[in-house]
Amino acid sequence: MKSGKPEPGIEPISAKRLLIVDDDQDFAGSLRDILEPRGYMVAEAYSAKGALQTLTDFDAQVALIDIRLDRSSGIDLIAKLREVRPSILCVMMTAFAGIETAIEALHQGAYDYLRKPLNAHDLFATLERCFEKLRLEREKQQAEETLRLRNQELEEVNVRLRKIVESAKALAFRSQWGEVGSHLLEEFAQNMAAEGGSLFLRDGEDLVLVHSLDPGHAPPTINLPLRKGSIFDQALSAGEPVMIGNINHLSGVEPSGWKGYKDGSLLVFPLQDDAGNVVGVLSLHNRAAKSFTQQDQDLGSILASYGSETLRATRAIQALRESEEKYRTILENIKEGYFELDLQGDFTFFNDSMCEILGYPSEELLGMNRRSCTTTQTARRMDQVLDDICQTGRPAITTDHEVLRKDGSTRTLEMSTSLLLNAAGQASGFRCVARDITERKRAEEERQRLATAIEHAAESILIADKDGTIHYVNPAFESISGYSREEVIGKSFRMFAGTEHPDAFYGALWTRLADGDVWKGQIVNRNKDGSPREFETTISPIRDDTGTITSFVSVNRDVTHEVELKKQLLQAQKMEAIGTLS
Repeated sequence: MKSGKPEPGIEPISAKRLLIVDDDQDFAGSLRDILEPRGYMVAEAYSAKGALQTLTDFDAQVALIDIRLDRSSGIDLIAKLREVRPSILCVMMTAFAGIETAIEALHQGAYDYLRKPLNAHDLFATLERCFEKLRLEREKQQAEETLRLRNQELEEVNVRLRKIVESAKALAFRSQWGEVGSHLLEEFAQNMAAEGGSLFLRDGEDLVLVHSLDPGHAPPTINLPLRKGSIFDQALSAGEPVMIGNINHLSGVEPSGWKGYKDGSLLVFPLQDDAGNVVGVLSLHNRAAKSFTQQDQDLGSILASYGSETLRATRAIQALRESEEKYRTILENIKEGYFELDLQGDFTFFNDSMCEILGYPSEELLGMNRRSCTTTQTARRMDQVLDDICQTGRPAITTDHEVLRKDGSTRTLEMSTSLLLNAAGQASGFRCVARDITERKRAEEERQRLATAIEHAAESILIADKDGTIHYVNPAFESISGYSREEVIGKSFRMFAGTEHPDAFYGALWTRLADGDVWKGQIVNRNKDGSPREFETTISPIRDDTGTITSFVSVNRDVTHEVELKKQLLQAQKMEAIGTLS
């Protein structure tokens, strides 16, 4: 097994870690060579056991797994990988499996599947969806955790609210950072009869003046770290208030940046969070005959403590609002539909994409029950899915969720559904991410019909890549040529060539195909027993979405018997002519 790792401790924040699990080492290496230049960190494993070992020290976010791993099943590996890395997304790769195997893989927890040979566009699109899903899940978890922590902090703030003086209650009605700061300083001044004062709040590496009772005495900013020995430095370093009864008696103390205070008393309160980090600093000055007292300091400490928590909570609320707005913006801009249901199945929230999928305007969809926009059969099946989620708490993926649009048409959705919990940890509803797979399903059904037609065609049909390596033959080919499918897959088409055609014949054939043209003509191939077989052949190029030729399909009608009959007829006509002449 191989892994690509950066230097120790130097992993980029945007690193995309990918594990390739395939028993074909050459394929895995080739895939790695394609992915690493795109910025992916890639590790390889060639067995289920090797994949689990690799995962112990390589924190893969996405795994590309071949469905057939030597003697084991790649599908069985999904659960084992998720035991080690619960958040890992598994994408299955297969060259043989049908839709049933793919559905089984999705039911077992696979995020998606890809058919071999891999199409580069599909590969990178699938990987981008995987990492986008992981990113959205991380942001959602972070937003939920932030909400939980902020709610907890606000609860602590409410407890402290009940313990402080009546004058501090007014702070609870302030919601903006600057507004809370200004009101806090005004409350201090009013309760302690201060004539002057200032409030600085931390912004990065500066203390920024938020409010001043006597403008002109305090600078707009004070750089951190503070000057050693300044009054603010003493308060913030000790984490305790500093009270000076008479400024005139100071000696050897720096004034921390303001000018004009020549007499009177001074109180400085450090504003810190629970971890001791600086939130800001508040100072009060009084020129009156009465100096600040210990009671003033004690009351101020209570107000400062409450003020710090209020400021921190206000900033947390602002951050939460920004996070919620970011979360909402993400939901409104993703292609997938997102919606939330209450326990009765009524829509309580959804994004614009969901409105487009269902064809309903938001005002009609809000409060509508999910059963109103699904077929009866799908509604019953979804009842069971939601019941299972409520019972187990585990999310579920459904790949055949049929919905009824407002115009009466139907769409098929792939849905990922999980449980919504309230603050008490009780089930309150469901959240669903819906992807419209109608066209994909139609294409899959069409491909299945074509595959069935090819399998039952009387003509010999062969598909090879642009280098001539055979990837598929139908049963008619096996019947006519005598070769089994296993004997020719992966071999060159040249294995059927005899001596009937010169090299120039094949050169002209491939030149025409390389130019993107269809080649038609008669060609003689050799069967497995060495006998020649003549075919009326049509070879057509197959292109990908970009127009690049990726493979060729050869349809061959066996005309050996017809050619032989023509030869016999010509011979008979020739003999008849000779008899007439004689």
